[in-house]
Amino acid sequence: MNTNSVAELMQQEARFVALWLDTRLTQDQADEESFHWQGLAQGAATQACKKNDLEWAAIAIRLYEWLETAVPNTPPDSFLHDTMFLRVNMIVAMGPQTGHPILDPAVIVSSFEAIAPSPSEMKAIAQRSRRENLHAALEVHGVQELKRLRRIRNRFYPVKLLSENGLLESESRLEAWMALYESLP
Repeated sequence: MNTNSVAELMQQEARFVALWLDTRLTQDQADEESFHWQGLAQGAATQACKKNDLEWAAIAIRLYEWLETAVPNTPPDSFLHDTMFLRVNMIVAMGPQTGHPILDPAVIVSSFEAIAPSPSEMKAIAQRSRRENLHAALEVHGVQELKRLRRIRNRFYPVKLLSENGLLESESRLEAWMALYESLP
């Protein structure tokens, strides 16, 4: 398929876009600055959600994961959030499926657990992060600590959405984070 714009690609079937993407990413043509890779990822995610289409979701996730490493100076987790929210949308729409690359809630929980502090550190975070203590936390721990707490909150939010939709098994470690969530910055 010979196309040069996101708009042209979005008019195609997902399987053709996947093939086009295979060619572009394997031939090192992906570094063209003129192509709007993030727009293609967002377009694919939109198609996935509108149509409950796992092929489009796979395209979007592949692009978001590629963008996370390919785009210089990308803030941590910026494309990861897009990936996790797409997964949540697909799981809510289609139901959870253990072992499925897109529909398995364990992927989302694992993403959170990769940065989640230990239970003992969680208690300390709970004490520091109460809304009335944020000013003191800022003075004592600085901006980097608040950014870290915000990153934890952002990573936990997709887990929270799954739980609120009844799509996660009740687990005490996640329930503890649920209770702490609102107090995080």
